[in-house]
Amino acid sequence: MMQLINQEQDHLWESVRILSQIDTEKAQAVFKATVEKSLQQVDVRLPVFVSFPLSILNEEHLCQLREIEKKMRSAYADGKTEVAYEHLGEYIQQLSQMAEDPSGFQKKLLASLLNSRDTAAKADVDYYTPNEAAKKIGLSDQTIRRMCENKKFPRAYKTQGGHWRIPQDYFVTTSEQDETAESLLERIDHKNREVGDVDEFDL
Repeated sequence: MMQLINQEQDHLWESVRILSQIDTEKAQAVFKATVEKSLQQVDVRLPVFVSFPLSILNEEHLCQLREIEKKMRSAYADGKTEVAYEHLGEYIQQLSQMAEDPSGFQKKLLASLLNSRDTAAKADVDYYTPNEAAKKIGLSDQTIRRMCENKKFPRAYKTQGGHWRIPQDYFVTTSEQDETAESLLERIDHKNREVGDVDEFDL
């Protein structure tokens, strides 16, 4: 699999090299696609990257980038994440030389990288809406929203649509446990209506 990926990347880099000699605009487009693909292979997403105007310097610089990329992807494939990210730092540094403002380029890429990591981390956590949290602890959803505004749930955040999301781990029980408890209570209530008072030990 890794060999196939290497071959595909080699073809892309070769396309960039050839195009850079005959059509700069197309070369830049293929170059950005090549870099994006290489970053994705080490689990890095930098959507802001495509918006930067970059100038392909020369063939030697392309070769340097290509070699760093190979080392980065190889280390990542071998499970050497720290080494891979060291190469990533070198990769970004080399890319920044192609920007009009190398320092600004590096800062924006770093900010984009951190933001993408934060977004990914949020995606791994289960969240309640204010209404769900309110129902869980017996408060109004308006009160929950005020609590969010007042940082009572420090890791709560607003979606792009302006809706609060509150990590479920702030609460003692999970939503699955709540559903189980609610189901049990419904069964108890149903049996009570059928045969009189019972408790959970009769179920």
